[in-house]
Amino acid sequence: MKIRLLAPFLAAVLLFSACSSDYTDYVTEESIPEDTVTAQSVSGSGVDYTINYDSSKWIMTQGASDTDVEYEFEHMDGDVYALIIAERVEIDAGALREIALSNAQSVAPDATVVFGEDRSVNGVTVKVMKIDGTIYGIAFEYYGYYYVGSAGTIQFITYTSSNLTSAYEADLTELLNGLVVTE
Repeated sequence: MKIRLLAPFLAAVLLFSACSSDYTDYVTEESIPEDTVTAQSVSGSGVDYTINYDSSKWIMTQGASDTDVEYEFEHMDGDVYALIIAERVEIDAGALREIALSNAQSVAPDATVVFGEDRSVNGVTVKVMKIDGTIYGIAFEYYGYYYVGSAGTIQFITYTSSNLTSAYEADLTELLNGLVVTE
């Protein structure tokens, strides 16, 4: 069984990045004001999910064919990113935190989980984690939604440098809340 939880952390090495938030329960319709959105969506190829996002804020690209990343997002302002990795393999939800943290520590030894909770998003439960660390002297924070269930495993992770997280907190949460998983 191949679990691809390292890619988000390797992306930080290349993009010098991460992100944060502190919320408890979201539904996409409440997060995105209807009159201000240029709505777009992308769907998973192997796992049944959709990402609804505001294309006036985010540029979406297909992940590179030599990576496990299915889609990548870059904020229109730059320096703020997101990626999604989805696979059909269902792993133990309890192990997810430890796997993600271990992989983060392989590139940022000081990486720590600074926030974690279960959250209901568009009808499914996701694990929410924020992981802070330092890569090449750059403080970063990942803010991600992790789904494990009958559809497989989905990691939807936003990231930027720690000094930018508060400025983009609302946009990051709005993007993450666009995750819709069909179980």
